[in-house]
Amino acid sequence: MKDLRQNITEMVDQSYALSFACVDGDKPYQVWMHYAGDLNTIIVYSRRDRVHSEFVRANNAVSIAVLPQQNPGAPVRALSGQGVIRELTDEAAIKTAHATYVAKFVQHDAQELLRQSTSGQTNEHAFWEIKMNTYV
Repeated sequence: MKDLRQNITEMVDQSYALSFACVDGDKPYQVWMHYAGDLNTIIVYSRRDRVHSEFVRANNAVSIAVLPQQNPGAPVRALSGQGVIRELTDEAAIKTAHATYVAKFVQHDAQELLRQSTSGQTNEHAFWEIKMNTYV
C-alpha cells in the first residue's frame, strides 16, 4: 500500500493544471494554471501584469488544488495545499525553474520562455515559485 507522501507525489507528478487561489484584500481570487515541480516546490509561468500577480505581491500566501484525471464512478481524488509564492528574479533560480517547466511542457518554445522570464518587462511572463507549507 502506498503511503500518503507517495500518493501526493504521484498526483503532483501526473497532473498538469492546478487551481491557484490568492486574495485581494479580503476577497478570494482563483485562476487555473499549468504547473511543474515536485512535492515541495511548484513552478508556474504567468505574466507579471496579471491581476493575480498584483495580488500576490501584496500578500504572498496562496493555496492550490490539483484535480488529476478522474475515473467516473470512483471516489474523487484531489489534493489541496497552502504555501507562499514569489517571482523568480535570480538568473540561477530562473534557469532551474525553466528546466523543470520545459521538461514537463516540451511543446513550448524553450528559448522564448527563458527570454521572457529574464526580461523583467511587466507585459511578459515570469516564473513563480510556490514553496508548499502543507497539504490537505
